[in-house]
Amino acid sequence: MIAYFDHVRRFNKNAWYFIVARVVFAFGTAVTRVFFNLFLLASGFDAALIGVAASIVQVGGAIFTVPALLLLDRIGRKRAALLGAAISMLSWAASISSSVPVLVLALQLLSGLGDVLFGMAVVPLLAELSERDERSALFSTHDGLTFLSLFFGSLIAGPLSLLVASQLVLQPESVDAYRAVLLASIGLRLIGLLPLALVSPTDAIHSTMPTSGTAAAISTTKPRALRYLDPRYLLSLTTPIWRFLVPWTVLYFAGALVSPFYNTLLKLRFGADDTTIGIVFSLFSLSEGVIVLLGPIIGIALSRRTIVSACLTGSILVLSILLLSTSLTLVAALLIARIGLLSMIVPIYKAHVIDQAPRHEFVIVSFLMGLAANIGQFSGPLVSGLTQRVFGGMNEVLIISIFATLLAAVLFGFVLQPTKAPTVGQPSYPPT
Repeated sequence: MIAYFDHVRRFNKNAWYFIVARVVFAFGTAVTRVFFNLFLLASGFDAALIGVAASIVQVGGAIFTVPALLLLDRIGRKRAALLGAAISMLSWAASISSSVPVLVLALQLLSGLGDVLFGMAVVPLLAELSERDERSALFSTHDGLTFLSLFFGSLIAGPLSLLVASQLVLQPESVDAYRAVLLASIGLRLIGLLPLALVSPTDAIHSTMPTSGTAAAISTTKPRALRYLDPRYLLSLTTPIWRFLVPWTVLYFAGALVSPFYNTLLKLRFGADDTTIGIVFSLFSLSEGVIVLLGPIIGIALSRRTIVSACLTGSILVLSILLLSTSLTLVAALLIARIGLLSMIVPIYKAHVIDQAPRHEFVIVSFLMGLAANIGQFSGPLVSGLTQRVFGGMNEVLIISIFATLLAAVLFGFVLQPTKAPTVGQPSYPPT
């Protein structure tokens, strides 16, 4: 634990600016994620359409991946993060202002551009703002504080909804009440643009290009971003990224089968009201934050492979118990546990992958990991929504998620081989 806090004290001010920005974004996002599906449900969307709405952002991310990559390479990480956040927020605000299904889906599709642009900037930006021996601590601290902010945002979501409905003389749990509180959440997220604007990254793309080999030859004949689309460049990467992506995609697929439907599950199956749902979602975020912050501390005693294996095993047990449970309290507790277990994996695995990458491959590694996550997040809700439409419940979805999580556990076991930990004073990056 002492070693972990020693790393935290070494974070530079730019890293803290970025963390503060993400914390503010998360606070507003928490309110959005509690009520957006309920807004769609009140607007007449069924489970299949809600699944499409949950997936359409990832579709947009996939469609706009190349434009986002070109923008990221041209304008730099910080500007890309700012532009991506702005596009996402404006698209969300416009979609929430409408109850027309086609328009809502179209605007959610557009928000995918902002999300993928912001998302691709995060990992290389954090990597540029940290040294290798402190990177696991930075990634975990960033994710942990973000989740804690989601906790507080979710905790006030229910009372905020009632307050907004009361002040605007709206019927609680109505379409208009949900729309008003969702628009307020977008306003909260806009505040996070200020600390993000204060970040001063190195953005040393030009000085970190490979100087020899296939990658160097391609980079001299193509625009920097377009080289990422050249199969020769992708196959010549030093990072063994392709075997890292398979379990990563399966993990996101397994999670996305169930997680987009937590709020509708609690409301439709157990009759939970908005305040109860907000409290449960706040506990989701508290679980995420606490467990992610514990990740690097636990990592001192246990290997990354052991932690990931234990988390996935626990997730399988939770899903198995959910199949037999009819208690709201037990279901909420189990979902809170599953959220925390899966969340511990993300920063640990990101740090593991980025540790295998030379500096000039940070952007392409981040791009490919984001693309793989999008594939999992896109396919999961679609499969889940259609399965619920056919079978009329969540049990079949839980069974599919159990087998997908088991597959992810096997695949992670193959790729998370032990690696030597970096020592103090070791160079942050391989020579380029």
